[in-house]
Amino acid sequence: MEERTLGWVLPKIIEQKKGISVGALLKQKQRSSGGLIEGVHWKKAMGRVWFHYEKYNEIIENAA
Repeated sequence: MEERTLGWVLPKIIEQKKGISVGALLKQKQRSSGGLIEGVHWKKAMGRVWFHYEKYNEIIENAA
């Protein structure tokens, strides 16, 4: 069975699936020590901030 990837999603999707609030995501993005790299873990497109679901998931898994 092939695993479905989500790719670039809005913060609301991560909030729904992971329980991490939109505010917490945006704060983590702003912190230089947050481990999030622009273009890899997050990007700004169409006037909105997007997060790469699988890449962000790697950060969470490696932090635990």
